Amino acid sequence: MCRGHYVTPDFFCSIDNNCEIRLASERDASLFEFLNAIALDGSLPEAHECLARVYHGTGQYESAITEAQRVLDQQPANEGASRLLAKSLEAVGKKREAEQVLLKNVKLHPNSWAAFNSLGGLYFRQARYDQAA
Repeated sequence: MCRGHYVTPDFFCSIDNNCEIRLASERDASLFEFLNAIALDGSLPEAHECLARVYHGTGQYESAITEAQRVLDQQPANEGASRLLAKSLEAVGKKREAEQVLLKNVKLHPNSWAAFNSLGGLYFRQARYDQAA
């Protein structure tokens, strides 16, 4: 299942469940700079989320955390940004913080399979199998 954001009419940032990034254009470097520029004005949470996904997908987890948090500052119930923030926090070893983000996400989205699946996955990776079920 893919999810994506149109950032400009000619640029689509597509993300799959593993946060792998596929850019529609061959101009990755300039698009990356473009995303940085539009993220700085703070007016488009979608741009911050896409930039966070680019950062996460390229292993820049601290930057991904910052950008995902910016999204959540503007859209506290943004389920995708919450999961991305948790995944980035986990990547830098902040497992407790990741758990707190995912627990909040489950409370905000009690009918969301993705919210529960993300939390269960975190528990599974920590060998907390009784909680993962």
